Amino acid sequence: MTDATDPVPADAAPAIRNRFGFPELGIGVGLRTVHYSHVLSEHPAVAWFEVISENYLETAGRPLHILDQVVERYPVVMHGVSLSIGSTDPLNIAHLDGLKMLAERTRAPWVSDHLCWTGVANRNTHDLLPMPYTEEALKHTAARIRTVQEHLGRPLVIENPSTYVGFPSSTMTEWEFLTALCAETGAGLLLDVNNVFVSSRNHGFDPLTYISGIPLENVVQIHVAGHTDHGTHVIDTHIGPVIDPVWRILGEVHKRGCRASILLEWDAEIPAFPVVHAEALRAREYFYGAIPAARPVEQGQVYQHDHAAAPIEVVSPVAEAAAPKRNVRKASPKAVKKSPPKRSRKKTAVAAKRTAKAVAKAMKPKAGKRVAKATVKKSAKKAVQRSAKTPAKGRTRRVAKPKLPRAAKRKPARLPARVAGKSAKIPRKGRQ
Repeated sequence: MTDATDPVPADAAPAIRNRFGFPELGIGVGLRTVHYSHVLSEHPAVAWFEVISENYLETAGRPLHILDQVVERYPVVMHGVSLSIGSTDPLNIAHLDGLKMLAERTRAPWVSDHLCWTGVANRNTHDLLPMPYTEEALKHTAARIRTVQEHLGRPLVIENPSTYVGFPSSTMTEWEFLTALCAETGAGLLLDVNNVFVSSRNHGFDPLTYISGIPLENVVQIHVAGHTDHGTHVIDTHIGPVIDPVWRILGEVHKRGCRASILLEWDAEIPAFPVVHAEALRAREYFYGAIPAARPVEQGQVYQHDHAAAPIEVVSPVAEAAAPKRNVRKASPKAVKKSPPKRSRKKTAVAAKRTAKAVAKAMKPKAGKRVAKATVKKSAKKAVQRSAKTPAKGRTRRVAKPKLPRAAKRKPARLPARVAGKSAKIPRKGRQ
């Protein structure tokens, strides 16, 4: 990563290389979908890319096709968010199999994930939850890391998380926990200096004490990123440029002799690729101790975030799931009246059956004759008009328009004498 022109400060400690022999890749950026077209068409001069492992697991087609093209030109490392190494649930073997195959496909020099847990009882909160730093948790996590390393056939690289709450039961600090974890498992470290800053603000410890307490020979990679400062707390949002205090922590890591691959994370409100790459290259200025001048603001690009914005409400997925559901807004009475009544399937079938009976009764011929009654009840008439077929003399014919049957239009036949009416000729009583 360094060359003869790099300004190395005189007070810098002797270089400490990672104990695994992993290469120093230089300064890279995270591969994001919004930059796919630029990376494939422009082939920017980036040292390497980091990919989110889960984005390329259980998928096919375009994501893997693009990843294969990137791998042809750049070194790629894998960074995961779902290993849940601190959970009490059994390890997901299918997930480990996917990681191993993806690592072979990308020829990734290392695979990393977070010191956290993401769920329990087979439920994923999709969040990086903090752990208690106790002896029991240490033994539990160490055993799981050893299993993962055996399955992957390579050392696992663990990232220090950003945390917002702690456990009263913790008996050691986070850096002490990580140091003991590396000693027991031989795992590597991904040192996220932005997470160190965020957690130091939320918990009130000195970030320099943190980086002085971790084994730098285990550090394989370093993350830098932006965050959102709400005054009372800081959230690791990966939004925007890296602030100077975070860069200075990176410079302190270098002064202590650490030499590792550096990567910028920018995961929200992502600008054009040249802007992201230029921000990542600022690591050269701080990693070798030269404090840069103020950056010029390019036209159309806003570098500084408004930290005075209204605080956002942070709700954990567990609390959100336990919260009562919001009431669904009910429709107004007018809207209910305007809505047409719904009929069930059973009621519709009954009505259709009644209509068919009414049609058959109205059109049934008498005594085998071809004629029907001249007078049809009103309800029967409507039923005939609604019917699609009209039976007549053993066969059916289609009715194009609502109208009476052909037989009903003929001149009505003389009714039998038993039916009282003017048309019936009844002999006078007593007439011979």
